[in-house]
Amino acid sequence: MQKYSEQHLRNKITLLSFIFSLMVVQIHAHNLEAYGITGAETDIFSRLTYWAENYEIGLRPVIFVNFMFFSGFLFFRNFAWDRLKTKLLSRVKSLLIPYIVWATLYWLILTVIPMIPALSGLIAGTPGELSFLGWLRGVWVDEYYILWFLKLLILYTALCPIWFVVLRDVKGIPTGLILIIAVIVIRTLGYGAGFRYIEAYMIGAWIGINHREWPLIRNKWFTVAGLAYIIVSMFILSSPYSNEQTDLLLIPATWFAIDHFVPEKKLPEWMGMTFFFYVAHDMILEFFEKIYLKLLGPHPVWAFIDFMIMPAFVIFVLVMISKFMKRFMPPVWRVLSGDR
Repeated sequence: MQKYSEQHLRNKITLLSFIFSLMVVQIHAHNLEAYGITGAETDIFSRLTYWAENYEIGLRPVIFVNFMFFSGFLFFRNFAWDRLKTKLLSRVKSLLIPYIVWATLYWLILTVIPMIPALSGLIAGTPGELSFLGWLRGVWVDEYYILWFLKLLILYTALCPIWFVVLRDVKGIPTGLILIIAVIVIRTLGYGAGFRYIEAYMIGAWIGINHREWPLIRNKWFTVAGLAYIIVSMFILSSPYSNEQTDLLLIPATWFAIDHFVPEKKLPEWMGMTFFFYVAHDMILEFFEKIYLKLLGPHPVWAFIDFMIMPAFVIFVLVMISKFMKRFMPPVWRVLSGDR
């Protein structure tokens, strides 16, 4: 059984995170209603678009279960009590402050634009309340829909002292793993629905605390098994057999499946901007999709092309924005990107 280098490990996490970020944009390119596609159409482009968009939504579990796993593993891989303050301050800068800034920005967009008659038609739904209490609700209670993941990640990170105590194995006994299994059982019974993907974060933390070398393991049969499970899971992700607990199997499957596709050389810097891609993509996507639809109209062909190419185009635009901000607005860039 081989082990690969630290550079390979970093490249693997970067590559997977980039792929998952692109998948997030792809999912949010879901635009059936705007094009009037209901699934009852018989033309090939309507049927292709309907199938592709609904199937893509079913892939959400593989994205967030892995994002949570990465977060737990990376935080605890080199954790120690004397590093607690440093770790938390780092997450304040890279997670908490950017979250507040982006949540505030989205809240302002949803609150102010509906007040401007010429622009009010751009925003669907009920406008927010322009007040301090309205801001608090917009940031911590009714946050913009894509930010739910970051809000949970802030909570799980804040609990790091507790995780470090309860997930540490005792005298060679995997007590942390036993706790994780107990949480999985409890959540399977329907309790703790608000703590989404907490098991994935705990698994990452447990491995980071007790078995930090495991992710360095490389085995061709693990890769074969991972690829096989990924193929099988493509048919069950949207089925009654799929839930947040069974989706945990996607962590090792995805991890090993990509082994032989990870380059050893350092990846391009822009592939590591997954936080910025995640928080910023929606406003760019909405902007260009509205222009695209206005110019070309709701034709099934344009709907299919929109779904297939718009995510890559949005990532390209975000990379260009990042280059501009890094050069001309570096302090702003550091805040918006979490100084990544």
